[in-house]
Amino acid sequence: MKIVKRKKWALSAAVILTVIAMIGCSSETEPPVSGQPLNLSIFAPTYGGALPDTGGQIQMEVEMRSNTKLNITWVPVSDWEKRLNVAIAANNLPDLIVTKTIPGQLFSSTVAQAIENGQLMDLTEYVRADDFAAKYPNLGKYPKEIWDHSEFKGKIYSLPWGVTPRANLSGFIMRKDLFDKSGLKVPITVDELADTLIELSDPPKLYGLQFTGKTLDTSNLKPIAVAYTGVQDWGVDEQGNFMFQAFMPEYKGFLNWVKKLYDARVIEQEFSLGQNASNFSKGNSAMMIHVWWNAAQTSMNHWFAKEAPAEAEVMRIMPVQGPRAYAIAVQPGFNNPVVINTKFDKAKMPQLLKVYDYFASQEFQDFVQYGLEGVHHNVVDGKKVLIPDIPDDGRGQFSSMLNAVYRDFLEEARLAGLSDENYKQMKAVSTFAEETVAKQGPGIPQWNLSSPTFMSKWNAVIKDLDDNRDKVVMGKMSIEEWDKYVQGVTSSETYRQILKEFKEQYAKNRS
Repeated sequence: MKIVKRKKWALSAAVILTVIAMIGCSSETEPPVSGQPLNLSIFAPTYGGALPDTGGQIQMEVEMRSNTKLNITWVPVSDWEKRLNVAIAANNLPDLIVTKTIPGQLFSSTVAQAIENGQLMDLTEYVRADDFAAKYPNLGKYPKEIWDHSEFKGKIYSLPWGVTPRANLSGFIMRKDLFDKSGLKVPITVDELADTLIELSDPPKLYGLQFTGKTLDTSNLKPIAVAYTGVQDWGVDEQGNFMFQAFMPEYKGFLNWVKKLYDARVIEQEFSLGQNASNFSKGNSAMMIHVWWNAAQTSMNHWFAKEAPAEAEVMRIMPVQGPRAYAIAVQPGFNNPVVINTKFDKAKMPQLLKVYDYFASQEFQDFVQYGLEGVHHNVVDGKKVLIPDIPDDGRGQFSSMLNAVYRDFLEEARLAGLSDENYKQMKAVSTFAEETVAKQGPGIPQWNLSSPTFMSKWNAVIKDLDDNRDKVVMGKMSIEEWDKYVQGVTSSETYRQILKEFKEQYAKNRS
């Protein structure tokens, strides 16, 4: 699965204005570890905006709360992978490193090689210890599958970053105002959904479905592909044989579904350019497929952008059913792994884990969002209210530094004032999605496997995939031509070698 680039889906600052006061948070927090502050160097991504000043008020507050002295290397997300690879090659690594995954795999080939070279610490003895949850209660809240998905060759070399619910891409979020006027029935299958979107579409002013990104592998469509194939990216049968989703015969049903929408102008005609002309939040589409906790519209927060109609209103429908599965896409429970340099003093590992546990706390998340009283927010009628138009001092960058809190998005939405109807819809979707995935998948069996051929040659194997998918949808490639393309890839020596390595590693991990 292509990992969605991290965005601030956290209900938005305006939505959560009442939440923190209700949950409770003290600005006078005892450090997580007594004694001398822990000197800690960190390699972390930044997604833009002002960086906090070293020695400035914000960093000093974070250091006081975490009992640390921080030396942070902020790396623009555009240079993230390159800078990481250079640091590994030079064996010049800080203590904590936020690594960048490749699509569908826990570690890139460079990070995997760093593990083989002994550059990164094995954390298994700490994470699998019987008293781990007692010592580190915030990390102990993580579901078991998060730690299972952190395993690599039977050991754990990383801590989670960007923690979210597993069945995250299950939000079918529609414009209620448009749907109510249409008189249509709520769709329950992929075919009914396509027909509904065609009816609601009025291009170019209003598209039926939001399309972001530049490929058909976008997260906005991934759940539909799962509905047709029953797998996400890679599947595995009872004999341990792997299959790639886009090369399965059933995937052609997904391509035809998208083509139907394309022909009816329900999606942008130039979708491959990534212009995002169908932005749901701006009122340019009738529906978006997204994480289920997005678009938490409340009486205090309209949620939609100012460009959207004033009457725009949100509703949620249940994930629709396809020929092979419900339209639910998953992730391993986190976005990226955080690794630790083996040069770090092991005697200080309990203190480092205590610090990371603090960064996984709601208290730290609250500080990142609301900052200091009188500086970033005021308390009005017992509720924290952000001060408008204050200069950006880089407070939000610390969310990117170690984004580790396991948040209760449903409870946050309720406390923020989500209507009873929308709360019931959101809860029904999240519960159904998690229960469905637990029973029947899809899974991500390839996630923590080690295939040298996949890591080194996969991009070359699928170099024409995106273009050919687009051509089918746009009517520039027939299904017969698609079949020939797929046959050429799947019969190649490289592809067969990847399947062989996946099967062997999968069997080894299960033995």
